[in-house]
Amino acid sequence: MVKYTDGKYIYYVSALLGDKKYAVCKKEIGSKNFGNHKYKSSANKTVQTEGEAQDYLDRLAERKGWQEY
Repeated sequence: MVKYTDGKYIYYVSALLGDKKYAVCKKEIGSKNFGNHKYKSSANKTVQTEGEAQDYLDRLAERKGWQEY
């Protein structure tokens, strides 16, 4: 899975705890926190497959100009 960065945060696909569902999540670069913080966007839906979430992340990164991490 490809991760992206805007220079402050890392954006990545993750399974949500307890579910077999995926979403785009973010964390601060250098953060040692465990757990996922879902990226806040009305279009960031929880989906059934990792591939669907990665497709959304790829489109989002292209639109926002994020770099591959």
